[in-house]
Amino acid sequence: LYKRYINDIISAYLRQDGQQEPFSEIKIVRQKAFLTQTQFAEQLHVSFITVNRWETGTARPNLLTMKELKEFCARQQIKYYSFGNA
Repeated sequence: LYKRYINDIISAYLRQDGQQEPFSEIKIVRQKAFLTQTQFAEQLHVSFITVNRWETGTARPNLLTMKELKEFCARQQIKYYSFGNA
């Protein structure tokens, strides 16, 4: 519970700059690609549960996966913001 509370505080702070949180943008990217969570997971070489956790905000992608997300967006011609510096 405490960890969740801290994560909520950090997320609220990060939202102040007007950018979307990475987990909400990941869901938007997946939906723009017209993929299910399972299909998206296969494209990024991760499990379905990993994508689910990203989208619910209980986990975040590591740097390597952020780079893969960036490359995926480039291939699909989808704009992204949260992982642009990966």
